[in-house]
Amino acid sequence: MKRYGGDTRLTLINLLRCEPQHQETLLSEHFQRSLAYVKQRLSLDVRLVNFDWHNNLKLLGSSNSIEGLWGLLAPGLLRCNLSEGEVDLVPAPAPPVSAAAAAAAAGSSSSSSSSASPSATEQVHSPSVQLGAGTLRACPSGEFAVPKVIAKQLGVFRFNCADSLDRTNICTFFFSMQLLLEMCTR
Repeated sequence: MKRYGGDTRLTLINLLRCEPQHQETLLSEHFQRSLAYVKQRLSLDVRLVNFDWHNNLKLLGSSNSIEGLWGLLAPGLLRCNLSEGEVDLVPAPAPPVSAAAAAAAAGSSSSSSSSASPSATEQVHSPSVQLGAGTLRACPSGEFAVPKVIAKQLGVFRFNCADSLDRTNICTFFFSMQLLLEMCTR
């Protein structure tokens, strides 16, 4: 949570079955009680969405279930914002020039004095491209990509299930598709 800052919102999507007669119901109830305890102790901004995937599929079909899940999650996603940025391309800096080569180039136009010229082991560097403490990546064109952050993500969504990766994967997939569409509209 520290990665995203103090205003981070966490949304947990519980895909476990919630029907009274099903075995997963007890696990779902324990999960909800545990979450309530953690929220109370740590003062976290956590939202729990219970979405019985299998029951919704049985009652509504796949298309309506996916729409129903997105209807529950979209408002939270929009409150959490998306990370957005731009990339500027800047020319690559000139490679470092040895002091001897710089002195030789300068020596043809002016007189040199041994006390004023740098030693042969010193390097004369052209300005480098830096962003904070990070390293910039060179593009195939020879330019450097300089990122600019416009907005930061303020939330995390986590899908929870027991033993069925199918539920987790399909819900994560459809959520990601909606997220991608949202990103493309910005």
